[in-house]
Amino acid sequence: MWLLSSTLTFASGFQLKSIGAMSVTGAVSSEWWYTSANPILSGVATADSQVTINIDGVDQTATTDSAGNWAITTTTLTDGDHTVSLTSSAGSQSFTLHIGADIPADISAPATTEMPVAGAMDKTMALWLGAMILMLGGVVFYPAKK
Repeated sequence: MWLLSSTLTFASGFQLKSIGAMSVTGAVSSEWWYTSANPILSGVATADSQVTINIDGVDQTATTDSAGNWAITTTTLTDGDHTVSLTSSAGSQSFTLHIGADIPADISAPATTEMPVAGAMDKTMALWLGAMILMLGGVVFYPAKK
């Protein structure tokens, strides 16, 4: 007897894409430097969900659109160091954001890493489909004997 689920859960992603005009797509860092106050933070998460942005202990909430995009205009990011935590049902990220400070000479841009993007399920989808084909093929060509 085979029990097949009609509901499949696929991996989704959560990602900070930009701090103001600075693209950080695919990069992860525990510290970021930005010269202007109150940059817009934007990214992607699960479509039609909530993203909590905690800046120095104060929560703000953004709602993603049907494509998973979210953005929030900050009002408390003035000169100085700020602790920022981003949380959604698909993941989280925390970092220190230095506003108005010069980037230290010994700091270089972080290496881009492969981060999952909300809705990007190519490898996962291929694995699920391959497994389903193998399972269904086994049921059709080798049915259980009674």
